[in-house]
Amino acid sequence: MSKLEDIFTGTLELTASELAYLRYAIQELYMQGGWCPAGENRRDFAKRVSTKLGVLKLKRMVTPDGSRLVSVDEHAAIVAELSKERS
Repeated sequence: MSKLEDIFTGTLELTASELAYLRYAIQELYMQGGWCPAGENRRDFAKRVSTKLGVLKLKRMVTPDGSRLVSVDEHAAIVAELSKERS
């Protein structure tokens, strides 16, 4: 069986709602006494997975108009420009 570290060694692209769903699913799995790998403590396993999801780095964001993906820096510049226009 693969270790979780082996599965998440590549690039993972998630939307904010997908990441939120994964966090929710892990919490529900733990709370309802769901599946856990053999020999693992269910609580510790859920905490480790949640921690790994929590350290995912944000590299791209959707523009405020929802038209495209841009870098985090580009997104900050777009938001700053929109804020200036509204002021």
